[in-house]
This record gives sequence, structure tokens and C-alpha cells, in this order.
Amino acid sequence: MDVTRDNFRQTLPLVKQAIKEASFIAIDGEFTGLSNGSFNTTAYDSPPQRYLKLHSNTHNFLLIQFGMCAFRWSDESQKYKAEAFNFYIFPLKSTVSGVPDRIFSCQSSSLDFLTKQGFDFNKAFKNGIPYLRPNEEATVRATLEEKQTFRENAFRSPVKRKNNSNNSSPVSTDSPTSAADQKAKEFVETAKQKVQKFLEDANQEEELILESCNSYFRKLLFESLPLAFPDQVLVESRTNEHTKLRHIVVVKGASSNIKKARQELTKAREEAELEDAIGFSKVISCLSESGKLVVGHNMFLDVIYTIQQFVHPLPNDLEEFKSLVSCVFPKVLDTKLMGSMLPFKDQLQSTALGDMHNRLKLPPFNPVGIETPGKYNIGTNDEHNHLHEAAYDAFITGSSFLSMVNFLSSFQSTSNPIISFSSLCNLVSPYVNKIFLMRSHDIPYLNISGTDLTPSRDHVFHVQFPASWRSNDIRQLFAPVGQINISWIDETHCLVGLYNKVQAKNVKNLVKSGTVEPGLYCIQSYDDYQAEPQLWLPTSQRNMVWRSNSTSNSVVNTPTRAKPALSFTSGLGQTSITPPTADVSTPLYRKRQGSFANRETTNGSLKDCDENDVEPLLKRQKSQENCTEDLPETHVKQDEAEVGEVSNVAASSGLFVVPDQWE
Repeated sequence: MDVTRDNFRQTLPLVKQAIKEASFIAIDGEFTGLSNGSFNTTAYDSPPQRYLKLHSNTHNFLLIQFGMCAFRWSDESQKYKAEAFNFYIFPLKSTVSGVPDRIFSCQSSSLDFLTKQGFDFNKAFKNGIPYLRPNEEATVRATLEEKQTFRENAFRSPVKRKNNSNNSSPVSTDSPTSAADQKAKEFVETAKQKVQKFLEDANQEEELILESCNSYFRKLLFESLPLAFPDQVLVESRTNEHTKLRHIVVVKGASSNIKKARQELTKAREEAELEDAIGFSKVISCLSESGKLVVGHNMFLDVIYTIQQFVHPLPNDLEEFKSLVSCVFPKVLDTKLMGSMLPFKDQLQSTALGDMHNRLKLPPFNPVGIETPGKYNIGTNDEHNHLHEAAYDAFITGSSFLSMVNFLSSFQSTSNPIISFSSLCNLVSPYVNKIFLMRSHDIPYLNISGTDLTPSRDHVFHVQFPASWRSNDIRQLFAPVGQINISWIDETHCLVGLYNKVQAKNVKNLVKSGTVEPGLYCIQSYDDYQAEPQLWLPTSQRNMVWRSNSTSNSVVNTPTRAKPALSFTSGLGQTSITPPTADVSTPLYRKRQGSFANRETTNGSLKDCDENDVEPLLKRQKSQENCTEDLPETHVKQDEAEVGEVSNVAASSGLFVVPDQWE
């Protein structure tokens, strides 16, 4: 069901009950953007680098649709019951004092994709559910309690009013605003006249709503009106629900009972408004407190956005991030990682969510019985109309997960493949708390609850070259050492991995092949490249690092590499390679985009993706990485064989294991 601000309060108990009864919960998110252009990820990023780049990339974008599907096993029906919720999220400016007026960014390609998928932006922006992080909630609550305490103290010890010795009318009562400018005086006097008329007319309503004014004028009225009309009126501030403008409201009567009753009503209203402002964060809090397994598909960005938006600003350190994730979601599982591992990788041609879901319906897989949400009409043509809706994607993620778990159970000695989820937990334990890393050549996952893989990168080199160079130029340079894998950083830098790793020792000989134009290109070992963070930091931060390390006062726009830091440098002879004659003013990465956009690297293997891939470009871009270059089929198969080797792994309680070493 769709959940907006209009029905969130009524739906929240149903959501909490669904979480409480669930065997596991699947999630998915849709965002206003994925890349702010501050970085380029590579196939050889270390886990801390990848996290830092994604952290920088997602800054200021919003998660505007959160899909959650709770799956509950029924012993009676021997089926799972799925309850799907589609939350529309938007940081509406609240009337509660202290609630942030948020600034966020949008990326045109992301909004264009959502538009084509039928996303209802009006529903999101007009009726989206607000939210507050816990630290923001604490600040706002403290401000509100201070305000309420001040009001209660004022009620118990009212301000002494000046005596009206001349028996003049209340309108002429001295005002504390005598030092105010003439405009303020006129405003207060006009308000007093309206209140006087309001009190004299017995047919008037019990409340008088004055015209909207700014906070300074409201303060003047709060001070002036009780003094001008002692024991006759109560003065309150109220926000119009439709216009969102604040007004001063004057209420007839000022007895102790009336004042106390009005204060209690005001306090209850303010606390209700605060609860509304906390909004969707209550769902995340309930999900976290449940400790249930949270399942996602290619879920790194889903986790990042969820935590930074509803829980806490992201730390800069990866280990701190892991600790934060473990606190919020003690158990997470990524179905894209499961599908990329044995025994599934031999059965799945694609791990794109839609493709994988469809394949898992066919033999040798045996889908588990699920009582599906009626909205999705599973098994009909209408089913596909809901693809890329967050709740539906969460539903098919959970369904795919159950099919894979059921397939794993078929390898057990028991003859009953469809059993309760709790009895299957040991089967999925090797995949828990490991999040898939898109297009990472040799580190397929981020280990949330342990140490990340540290494969040898002795065969990987950082190369700097002229902007006019293309892929073939780099391949020709490395031709003496065999086939290579190119991972672009920008138009003048890339990382090169050798498929014949034993040739790494011969790379040094490449720099001796040319004798002219010294400095035309330079090659650097991967370790030295890692030791120079200004080379792999987000692009927008790179110049700042170089300036801070510079001894001169000049602004460095294009940093010049310091020779002592280089492992290998040499000129490349003109006879060895001929640069292309294409327009060198066109950035290299723009030339590559068209041919790379539809290729996906999974656990080190390269796989061509059709332009009409069911998994949308938005999902494939979740990590915003340049794909690695294509290689001959023989080398691809060789690489897959190396990556797929799982014989030397640590012992696991599960039937299948996720490698602790990935070479």
C-alpha cells in the first residue's frame, strides 16, 4: 500500500505489527540523484576508497521513496505472507520550532528515469512523510520542553501588571513597546482596537484570529495584549494548516481553569506536531529495534541513504560506518551477492533484479508459495507495470531470496524443501552482513561484520598519460606483458591490471622502450598510487590536497606529479605508438561513455548487458562506476575461473560459503 503523510499516522501501527511478525524484511529505495560528479570509482578501489567516494557522491541527495516488504511464514498455510508498504518521503518544513529547513540536490538523469517509470512526484513533494534523525529529534524536543516549561512558570507566577490609576480604557494602557518604531506602535494599536471591539460584541465567536505577521510583531502582541486587557483574554500563536502562516489568536476569558485547559491543549498539539515531524524515522527505528534480517538487492546505496537520512550523518571512516550499520541493521543480506556466488552463478545469466527474479521461477529452482499483495497481480502482465516502484522491488527481492534459500535447502538430506524460514537460517549465514560491491574486479563484497578482503594488487599499475590517448594506446604500451584490464579514473589517468600476473616484474622494462619526450607518460605501482591520496580522492578535493602540500602560494589547478614519488617514469618514443588524430579537446571519458554504459562486471568477470536490460540504468548506476574494458573471451573465462575458486576458504556453518580470500 502507498503511505503518505495523510495516512501515515493510521498506517504506522500496521507497519509495526508487520515488522514484529516478520521472518525477514526486504527493502529498496529510490533517490533524487546518484552522482554529484565529485569522483570516479574504479574496479581496483579498496573498500575504504569505495566507501569514501560513495559517501562524497551521495551528499545532499534524498531518498524519496522507501519500499518495505515484510515476509511472514505461516505454519498453517505452509506459505509466506507478504505485506508491502510504499513510503513517499519528503522533508516538509514543520511548524515545530527547530525542525531543519533542509536543502537537497536533484540529478536530472535520475528524475528523468523516475518520470519514465511513472513516479508520482506530486505525491512525494506534496504529501511526503517528513523525518528527523534521533539527534535532531533530541534537539527539537529539548527546545519544545524549554518553551513549555517557560509557559508553565509564567502561568504559576504571572507578570505583575501596571496599575491603571487613571481608570483609562484598556486601549490606552501603557505598552512596553514605547521604544519601538512608529510602524510597530501603529500595528499594536490597531490590534488592540480589534480586540476591544471583539470583547464588546457579545455576538462574536470565542476566538479572534488576527492577521498573519512576523515573529517580532507576534512578540509585541504577546507582551502588549495581556497588559492591555488584564484577566480578559488569552493570547496564543497558531499555524494555519492550509497556508502554513502563523497567526496570533485571542481567546475570551482568562480564568485559571481556562488558562490551564488551553495550555494542556497547546502542549498536546505541539507534541503531536513533533511526532508528525519525526515521521518516517519511526519506521527505521522499529526496523532496527526488531533485529530482523534485512534483505536488499545491490543494497550498498540503500543502506547509505537510509542511515545518513534517517539515523546519523555518515562518518568518514569505513570502520565507523560498519559499526553504525551493525547498530542500525544487525543482519543484512544482499541478493545480488548471493546470485553472483556458487551455486547460483552457474544458473543465472544476469543478476539484474528483474532478470534474476524471472529466472528463479524456472527449473531447477522451485519458487516458494507466497500470499502476495493483491496490488501487484503476480503472474499477470500487469505485474511488470510495477517494476522500479520501491515496494514492488522490495517484494521481488524478498521473493528471489526465498527461491534461492529454497534451492539451497534442496541440497540438504531432508526431503521437504519448503520449510519454515527459521530452520533455513544456517543456509544463508555465509551471506549475512556482506554487501555487494558493483564492478569491483577482485573484492566482490564489503564485510560489515569482519575484515575486508585484501587481494594482492602487485599486478596492478597506475598510469598517467596525455589526454589524447585512447584504450588501444594503453594496450599497445602494455602489449609486451600480455592482455590487460583497464579501469579508467579520468581522461589522463587509469589503473591497469595484468591478466598474466607473473608479468608484473616485467612492467618496469616498459619504461625503457622509449628514449624521446621524457615525461610523456608515467607508470606507478599500485602501492605507491595508494600512498598518494590526492590521486584517488574525489576529483573536487584533489586540488585542495595539492595546495595544502605545496610550499608555494600559487594556485595549482593541474597538479604536476613529483618525481620522487613515482616508481617508474619514462618517455615513450614516437615510433612505439602513434596517438590518434581525433579531436583531443573531447574528454576521453565522454568518448567512452556510450560503449561502457551497458556493461557490468560481476566478481571480476565481464558480461555484456543488453541496452534493454530489465535492471534499469538507474539501478546499474547505483555505484556510478566506469566499467572495465572488454577482454578476449578466453581471458574472461580464465578470470572467471580464478575468481570462482572457493576451495581455500575458512570453515562455515552453512552448506555454501562466501570466500574469505578472493584471488
